[in-house]
Amino acid sequence: MVTFLMTIIAAGVDAYLNTYLREKGKNLATKVSRTQLLGRLRPTTEHDDRLGRAHHAKA
Repeated sequence: MVTFLMTIIAAGVDAYLNTYLREKGKNLATKVSRTQLLGRLRPTTEHDDRLGRAHHAKA
């Protein structure tokens, strides 16, 4: 009986951890992707800002 209960508890913990870790992995991948995307956009945004300031300085 104890072995049966331990098996049920272990299966529940395993299912919970599997779901939890999968979700944490998705969140980490999203964070990394977002950081990479922002890193690629930053130079473009800075360039656009410089162009905008130069255009306004001429006006």
